[in-house]
Amino acid sequence: MENKKRIIIYRKLQFGLLFFICSLFFASCPNPFIKDILGINEVKFNANGGNPAPPKQNVLRGDKINKPKDPAKNGNIFGGWFADNDTFKNEWDFNEIPQDNMTLYARWQEIKMTPPTTAGIALTVENIVNLAPSPADNISLSRLAGASQIISVNAANFDAGSVRWEIDGKGFYANQTITVTDTSFTLETSDVRYNTLGGHTLRLYVKIDGVDYMRNINFTIVP
Repeated sequence: MENKKRIIIYRKLQFGLLFFICSLFFASCPNPFIKDILGINEVKFNANGGNPAPPKQNVLRGDKINKPKDPAKNGNIFGGWFADNDTFKNEWDFNEIPQDNMTLYARWQEIKMTPPTTAGIALTVENIVNLAPSPADNISLSRLAGASQIISVNAANFDAGSVRWEIDGKGFYANQTITVTDTSFTLETSDVRYNTLGGHTLRLYVKIDGVDYMRNINFTIVP
């Protein structure tokens, strides 16, 4: 009689162990019917272009989702995991318990670089006629920062309509000359026509009482 009880207990332990092993096996099974029987919710993560994309989780009903490591995305700040994509109104609280299969979506906030504000440089008659030194000499602009620089003149000092700025194109635009007939010229590191790294020259042409004058303005575009 005592032996019978031991055998029954032993078999119950065997069955329990077998059931536990089978549960572990079927928990990884993609069959939704098996998952439903075992009471497992499948949670997927859509990183929306971020890396690394977290693997899906099989969460027993009544359990919480394990919060994955925050992904990263170039030029963006991670803004959390949301139950809705695009609208991002329902941020997921990892203290909550999922009620069904679900997908969580990563929200990203783009980092927008604001180009530095640079005060304009006004060239005087002395800077142009006598080539007197000017803050416009040897300007350095960062292309990565999207820097720009305004160079200007006072039109009242020169013959009407005589102010002209020229800069040679580079690369694909090497056969072009960028020309502006205005009282100012804005050097733009975002202008693909001449924004190659290295030294460049902006040429200013004016007339005073019918006499032509020209002033070179050297600048360098750095990374």
